[in-house]
Amino acid sequence: MANIKSAQKRISVNQKKAAQNKSKKSRINNTVKKFNKAHAEGKTELSQALYIEAESLLDSGATKNLIHKNKANRLKSTMAIKLNNPVEKKVEVKKAPAAKKTTTAKPTATKTTATKKATTKK
Repeated sequence: MANIKSAQKRISVNQKKAAQNKSKKSRINNTVKKFNKAHAEGKTELSQALYIEAESLLDSGATKNLIHKNKANRLKSTMAIKLNNPVEKKVEVKKAPAAKKTTTAKPTATKTTATKKATTKK
């Protein structure tokens, strides 16, 4: 523990700021995850609303150095691509069961040692 009053204050201020930064970063990450989940489920209206919120949070986080600006831009770009390309619902087609193959015992191969011929340069 620090003895000087200003050092004690810096410790408490740094702890408060670290808690705030952690909270803001987790809010950004949770919003991006919610967007990805909504997009995967095909909820376009919800994903559009979450995209707007996530974009705002990413921009503010990048300006406050919570996350790197390139990471913020990369996440916004991938979310925009997902937003413009909706997920197509897959229709499962049931296939007829395949006929069972009968297995026959394969003879075990014996190892043969290959002899290398020595080549000589002329």
